[in-house]
Amino acid sequence: MSRRESFAVQLNNQRRGPAGRRGSTYAQRLSLAEHVGTATDEVTAPFQSKLAPNEMRQLALVAHNHMKPAMKQFIETYSEILKKFRITGTQTTMKMCKSLWGEDDPAIHYGLTCTSGPLGGDAQIAALMCMEDLGGMIFFVDPLSAHPHQADIDSLLRLANCGNVI
Repeated sequence: MSRRESFAVQLNNQRRGPAGRRGSTYAQRLSLAEHVGTATDEVTAPFQSKLAPNEMRQLALVAHNHMKPAMKQFIETYSEILKKFRITGTQTTMKMCKSLWGEDDPAIHYGLTCTSGPLGGDAQIAALMCMEDLGGMIFFVDPLSAHPHQADIDSLLRLANCGNVI
């Protein structure tokens, strides 16, 4: 038996678990899916915030172009939580939020609309951090695509790390 075959056999034996069965059964996977669904339902249930959006710092939603669908799904899933914040982001992100939540709802407070990343949007969000008006940032990064403004992205992430902006 070669070294590669030996590793493959060991890996297969680890996966099978006791008595030669596969490690996770359909019932176990279904149970896990139900548990995750219940936890998501608890997190996304409507609630009353103790602070008004204008009493909080802004929350930036940022995504590279290939990650916009993932960000949209995130916004749809966690709308009840996100609507409690003053959301800021690029023009595309803000249009997405306004199309999902509506522009006329008085309960929703939108923050600054920044330009696109290559046009200085990353620098505008970094400036909000410097002015201490940004309390958090959710960045959907696409590590597989090249970005012409990579230096701006690195600067934004470095500033977030240094300023403890989560």
